[in-house]
Amino acid sequence: MFNLLVLFTLLAPLIGIIMVENGAYSYSAGELGYYNGASFVFLLHALIFWILFNLFKRIKYFSFSYSDSLIEKSKFIFRWRYKNFLLVMMLFFFLMLFFFGGYKTVLGIVHKGQFRSETIGIFGLGFLAYMITKFFVPSILAYLVFLYKKSGKNILKIKFKIFLIAILTSFVGFIWGFKTSAIVVLFPALVIYLWKITFKKFVSISLIFFIIIVLSAYYYDKEISQIYNISPFQLVLYRITVIEGDTFWKVWDLYNLGYIKNNDFNYTYNLFNFFGNKFLNTFIDDLSNPYTKIKYSYSSFLTYVVGKDLDLATSGQHNLTGTIASEGLIAMGFPLMYLFSILGALITAINYQIIKNSILNNKPKIAAISSSFFVFGTWSWLKGGDIISMIHISNFIGIIFTYMMLSFLEKLNLFNRGMIK
Repeated sequence: MFNLLVLFTLLAPLIGIIMVENGAYSYSAGELGYYNGASFVFLLHALIFWILFNLFKRIKYFSFSYSDSLIEKSKFIFRWRYKNFLLVMMLFFFLMLFFFGGYKTVLGIVHKGQFRSETIGIFGLGFLAYMITKFFVPSILAYLVFLYKKSGKNILKIKFKIFLIAILTSFVGFIWGFKTSAIVVLFPALVIYLWKITFKKFVSISLIFFIIIVLSAYYYDKEISQIYNISPFQLVLYRITVIEGDTFWKVWDLYNLGYIKNNDFNYTYNLFNFFGNKFLNTFIDDLSNPYTKIKYSYSSFLTYVVGKDLDLATSGQHNLTGTIASEGLIAMGFPLMYLFSILGALITAINYQIIKNSILNNKPKIAAISSSFFVFGTWSWLKGGDIISMIHISNFIGIIFTYMMLSFLEKLNLFNRGMIK
């Protein structure tokens, strides 16, 4: 599953770029496509990345000590501590639905972009909503799936318990209003459960996910479908192909025209966002100025130069899928952009090794958290670009607090008494 997700970040954009070069409409750039050679440039990125990733992941960077008695721990958790996990999951679900106003997105009261940029910021706790979705909720599910897989027993009662947690997890993703969010929050658990996946399972799961995404599109994206006069089904097909690659196609075009070089954006300024906007505000007085925001934000700059809409780019309600190839081209130009391909392959390989070693050595908490970081950190960066989104300080805080939470839930004796033998 891990390798397939990585492969998606290479093949889907490549297919999208080829489609745009053959005349498909670019929704990101708002124009009909034409050939400009972007497909060959991206193909080189994909080859460099994939070859080096498969080489790097063979290197043993570190090792974990082996933990015994995981079968006993699995029995203990599902018998004596499951209610702890279920109660916390329900708490997170209701926080997202009511406290952060997720019900407004589900009912169509607010747009999903507005929910992401404004609604969840209530009382300045927007970071908590992101932590719940990116770390707390998916890590709990991944943790329980890890224990179930290691127990080696096919017990229907335990399956039902995991299914219940999975439903709550998916609903938390669904609240955000994006077509794929209800699925993506399940990926950390699936990375562990399907570490080795057969072609038959891959086809079956892909079909189920595709149906869910299409149904979500019919629920959330009716207006967008009407604007472009296509069905939600066609919109999903465009989303997983054309829209994955048309941003790089346009960035390559703008680079050749000299627009990227002659712009005020300086990639190094973007790195100041490591500590967040509030930290940046202490040094820059006019960050509220949209042109200043573009200067200091890679994602806003990318959305502006490709989509040509200043208000949309700085609103925080819409970000384009640029991939690390776009980021490399903007930051370093051609051919130095391929240094990002190498860096991406190395980081992905290290993430792979952490998950693999934690699975082999019976480390459920490390496996669950590193899988969540892969999906919402590494994989998200590979797909969309902006390295700050991966190394942002909030992600490291999320890792620490998630580990503490899982450790606490293991020991909390709220409902039953029992000890690990």
